[in-house]
Amino acid sequence: MTDFLSQVIGRPVTVRASVLQHIQYLLHQRLGGIGHLPDYGMPELQDQANLAELKKNVVSGLKTLIEKYEPRVTGLRIEDASIHQESNRLQLKITAFLFNDDTLCFEAFLMNNHQLYIQKNNEFIYL
Repeated sequence: MTDFLSQVIGRPVTVRASVLQHIQYLLHQRLGGIGHLPDYGMPELQDQANLAELKKNVVSGLKTLIEKYEPRVTGLRIEDASIHQESNRLQLKITAFLFNDDTLCFEAFLMNNHQLYIQKNNEFIYL
């Protein structure tokens, strides 16, 4: 598949990889970090004593953000939100359908430093 991203980086990029890369960029961007898109990015996550409230806020914020800024996905589901007390992280399973009828499924982790990371095939993906 030849598209703009493939031309820029000089190698073929699948739709799945392109969407995953954009979602990761979106999750790492701080809210208000792009002047002309004030609602692009994740808001600062306040330290909350109520982990259930934090989980609810993260899930709803992610869903809203991805649905608005990644038009190539539909049927977005964020599930299995679980809190790992020992490692102090929130784990989410994100599933969506791509416009080409492919399915995208990955896990995202909110770490104790309030950074979101995507994990695919048991490896964290860093920008």
